[in-house]
Amino acid sequence: MGMKYLLVTRDSERSYFKSPQREFVFVLHPEEEMKVRAALREAPQKMDIVLTKHLGEEGGIAELSALLTSDRTLAVSGKPITSAEITRTVLDAHVRGLRVIDFETALMELIPSVPTDMSDLVKVIAKGSRYQDRKVRAYTRLKNILEPMVASLLLLMLAPILAVVALMVKMTSPGPVLYGQKRLGLGGKEFEILKFRSMRTDAEKNGAVWASAKTGDSRLTPIGGFLRATHLDELPQFWNIVRGEVSFIGPRPERKIFSDQLEKEIPTFPMRTMVKPGITGWAQTRQGYANSVEDSRKKLELDMYYILKHSPRLDALIVLNTLGVLVSGGTEGKKREISAASEAATATTTAIPTAANLAAQAAPKRRFVPKMPMLPGGFKIRPSLNRTLLRQKPAESRTESKSI
Repeated sequence: MGMKYLLVTRDSERSYFKSPQREFVFVLHPEEEMKVRAALREAPQKMDIVLTKHLGEEGGIAELSALLTSDRTLAVSGKPITSAEITRTVLDAHVRGLRVIDFETALMELIPSVPTDMSDLVKVIAKGSRYQDRKVRAYTRLKNILEPMVASLLLLMLAPILAVVALMVKMTSPGPVLYGQKRLGLGGKEFEILKFRSMRTDAEKNGAVWASAKTGDSRLTPIGGFLRATHLDELPQFWNIVRGEVSFIGPRPERKIFSDQLEKEIPTFPMRTMVKPGITGWAQTRQGYANSVEDSRKKLELDMYYILKHSPRLDALIVLNTLGVLVSGGTEGKKREISAASEAATATTTAIPTAANLAAQAAPKRRFVPKMPMLPGGFKIRPSLNRTLLRQKPAESRTESKSI
């Protein structure tokens, strides 16, 4: 089959730091459509494919043109486009002021992660990364100066909470209150990270194993699951910030034994040490603990997104997300919800309506208005489908739906 269009909607996050555009029109080849659908199943927020149609069918180009309104982003296939009609439609969208981006950039905006394959990673660096100009680099240097001072202040302010947690650890299991563990920091240099002990002292008598926030892990102390789910076990790492080994925001530092194992499966995994590790980060707030190679791959995709998009704005969004995670009780519940929603979306087989179907249903409410570029200011008339209808479509008409 030939090229298709997809109309994808997303729920905007409760943040002033996200793009206001929530709808994307994809013009793509069938194999790229499979990538979009796979990406939406892993989306950390509610997303839908509302409309889809082959552009070679009757009325396909006209319906595509009707969808290209100023409040939507047009994402164009990365593969060759040989149709003169499609090319003309894309050019017309550009001339009318629509935002036109390539397929890879659109995927990175919808699903805030970066592919870990080396060839794809290089393409993303060249096309969609945040230029680390003087302002951003000055911001990074300022962080390195201010963070130890802020961490010292927080240690003083949180002293009562630290004392209560330390007392709980001591009373519920024998052994030391704090636990030191070697991790890889900036440039792969090892340092000792400090945490409240959440496991028994003999937890690794048979060797290192994956960490988990699940309360069913037999190695956890009576309050270990709670400490991990709420991330209270991370509070002593403020001292690592004071020592300059860790930042507030960045990829989580990994143990060398796991890093060496993961490098065999994911060659780009060591690249995450090119920036200073952090207590929280883009991957931590969205993925939580990595319990397998696949989890580590997903976290690396999110970590690479942070490295390529690092900016004050992204750091502010991570801080807000971190507060949300702490209030909601952790990221493990979010992962379970995403998994359940993915299974439900995969099991759905009802066909997605085309633009023509919805247009027919909306006929009594729809009025054609020709393009009028000389309208006076204050008026905004667009030849578009009824947006209220699109948002109030019946549940049985969807084939893709994700929520967390």
